[in-house]
Amino acid sequence: MNSLQEFVEQRETKFAVYDDAITRKFVEQITVLDAETIRIKFRYPGLEVDKKLN
Repeated sequence: MNSLQEFVEQRETKFAVYDDAITRKFVEQITVLDAETIRIKFRYPGLEVDKKLN
């Protein structure tokens, strides 16, 4: 987790646009739960977020 935090602090941009390389550093897995919900599992141990799609 410290290495990811250091990476973010060293970035010059503020993540205004999607960047696949950055996403791969933070996200371990995305799972489709149903037609309206995805689960995002981050590389931090135990951090998962369920997100409703619009």
